[in-house]
Formats: sequence, structure tokens, C-alpha cells
Amino acid sequence: MSSLVTDTIKKISKMNNKNKKLKDESSTSSLYGKEYDTSNEKGEREFLADFRSHIWITYRRSFRALVPSPPTFPLTSDAGWGCMIRSGQMMLAEVLLRRKLGRDWRLDEPVSGSQNRSYSIAHKEILLQFVDAPNIKCDFSIHRIVQVGLQYGKRPGDWYGPEAISIVLRDLVNSHPNINVEVYVASSGVVVKKDVLDLVVNDNNSNNKKKSSTSNNDNMNNNNNNSSNEKKPSSGHDWSSDLFLIIPCSILGRGSSLKINEKFINALCKIIDLPQSVGFIGGKPRHSVYFNGRSGTDIFYMDPHRVQSTVDYGPRFPTLEELLSYHSPTPRRMNAKEIDASLALGFLIHNEDEFNQFCNEIDTIGKTTPMFFGLVDVNPMDTLSVDLLSSTGSNNDNSGKSSPSSIGDGEDDEWDLL
Repeated sequence: MSSLVTDTIKKISKMNNKNKKLKDESSTSSLYGKEYDTSNEKGEREFLADFRSHIWITYRRSFRALVPSPPTFPLTSDAGWGCMIRSGQMMLAEVLLRRKLGRDWRLDEPVSGSQNRSYSIAHKEILLQFVDAPNIKCDFSIHRIVQVGLQYGKRPGDWYGPEAISIVLRDLVNSHPNINVEVYVASSGVVVKKDVLDLVVNDNNSNNKKKSSTSNNDNMNNNNNNSSNEKKPSSGHDWSSDLFLIIPCSILGRGSSLKINEKFINALCKIIDLPQSVGFIGGKPRHSVYFNGRSGTDIFYMDPHRVQSTVDYGPRFPTLEELLSYHSPTPRRMNAKEIDASLALGFLIHNEDEFNQFCNEIDTIGKTTPMFFGLVDVNPMDTLSVDLLSSTGSNNDNSGKSSPSSIGDGEDDEWDLL
């Protein structure tokens, strides 16, 4: 792997010579909360080294046909319909990369106090999980994703919205026996702290930490998707896993516009600067991208809308060409005013102290600028349900659970809006 790393450094250095300046009215740029002074060459170089170290996942062609495919048109590419799937994969890849290699890992330079080889192997293992193949090692391939999507009425070739891909990724991660991460998907833009802690706090009485999270009552129309977020409560405070918190939101402005409500832009910019942030997915109707930094109110993103050949997951993976196909050399940008109102924020939180810090930061932001999602200690509907049952004495089971029909199947919703 050492020669591959050397070749990669040379290849990326050539790319950098072709890069344009990060011109903006702001002299600083940030990526996942890390700030750079991009008014000078050194700061710009450091920013680009950081940006290109994160995993970029795009459309692919010539992979094994997705099942089920139309008999006369086997789906061997996701070009034209899989951009939200790719955006979600990138956000999950950032979670895995940060857990394995840390926030300061860089693709094109040695890490102090560590061996390049071990870091390269860890990087390779993460990439392998996203290779598009129906292989047991490819845990988060598009083949796996569309199979889970079938349970929610999504067929191969269907569009996904931000919440739909969040739910599918939750099911894949929470049912994986060897990934010490639990995914919590907030419902209706509300994070219930008790449910989060019940999910990740160590439960000494549980013999099976990981369980299938393929819920029978997920439906984007009523957002009743908490069943696989739930875990038996524990009185302890030692986290048994990291938390990947996903908050789908719909922050519409007034009138018929589908753009983000401008009064929330300041909050959005502050939120993606948090150290726990792993970016957010969204973009424009039927044109999803993965946002991961900003310069002023211009939001940097990785764009999945490039069709690349599928890679070979054999013993030689990744070749230099394959490796570079998973790393974008330069960022693109979109002004926050142009972003669609439907998006999903992601956060990686390792322990209770970090979770409390995150909650405090969100409360602080909410005191200075309008906020578009909320944090509550307990689900108020739990108390309401108990009160209603007590007052009526009813034994009827009308819990409001929906059938396992579909996720966001409204024909008029460009983004499967909440």
C-alpha cells in the first residue's frame, strides 16, 4: 500500500496545480467545523487537503443488475435516479471514516505517530463497504440499500428523499452485528433525548445489543418511525456504542417556494460548524448532493452526479484509479438561499458528555437565531397516550401504528417532503 500512497500524493499534487482559488467575500472556509484562513496559499492548501480526504461516492455504471429489475431493462447503473442514495452513502462514509481514522487524517500525507500501512488498510476497508456489488463485504452497497428500500415500497430506480434514505441507512447500520454505531432518526424534526439515551446507553441485561431495525410502522406521511430507534431503558450512563444522529427537516419558506426559509440560514451555518457535524444531505429537487462545509453562506458540497465505472472488489482493490474515484479533488458550492427546504442533518456523537455538549450548543444557537428542529427530554405523546387511556379506560389498540406501506410515496412531492 505504501507505493499506492506515494502515487496518490503525486497524482493529487498535480490536481492541485489545476485548482482554482477559493474566491469568496469571506476570508475563511470551514469543513466539518474546522476553520481555515483561505485568504493565503497555505490555508487554501490545507483546506483542500482536508476536503479531498473525505469519501466521495457517485453514480456508477456496469455493476451487477439490481433486483428486481424490469425484465427488458436490467438496472446496472443508478445514473439519473440514485443521487440521494449516493448522498446518504457519503454521510455514512464520513461517520465510519472519522471513527476509524479520526478527524485529522489526510489522504495525501503520513499521520504522525502511526504507520501509513495500517491507515491505508483501514481506509480500504471502509471503501469496500460501499462498493456496488451483492457481496457480503459490501455492507452499504446500492444493492443492499435497494433491498431494504423494498420493505418501504421503494423499488430500484425510484427516487429517495432525505428522510427515506435516512430510514434505510438506519435499518442497515442498526442491524449490522460488527459496527459499534447506533443510528437515531428524529421524527418530525424533534430529537427525544430519552429515546437517544435508551438506544446507546449500555444495557447489562441485554444479550443482543444489535437487532434488526426493519420496522413495520415506518411511514413518511405520519413520521411514525421511532420503533427501531427504541431500546430497553437502562439506568447506566456508559454508552455501549457511538451515536449517528440524523435529523430530517422540512424548513419551507412562505408561499409556493420550495427553497429553504431564509430566516433559518444563520442557524444552518452555525449547525454545520459544530464539531459533531458530519454534514447534511439535500440540494435541489431531484438533484441531491452532500454538504460538508461553508464559506460565508456559500455551502460546500460533494456532487454525486458523475457516472463512473464500477470497481473490482478483488484482492487488488483499490488500484490508484479506483482510489481516486472515491476522492473529489475540489469542492463545489451552493448558496444557502438556493438549497431545497427538505434536508437531513447528520451528527456523530461518541459519549454522553459530547451529547450534552451538542444539546447545549443547539440551545445556545436557538437563543440567538430562529431554529428549525427541537430537542425534548421525553416524547410528549408518551404522556398523552397514557393520559388518554386512563381517562377513557379503553382496551382498544388504536396506537396509531401504520402499516409497512411506503416511505414518502406522494406523487406531487419532488423531494418526498415531510
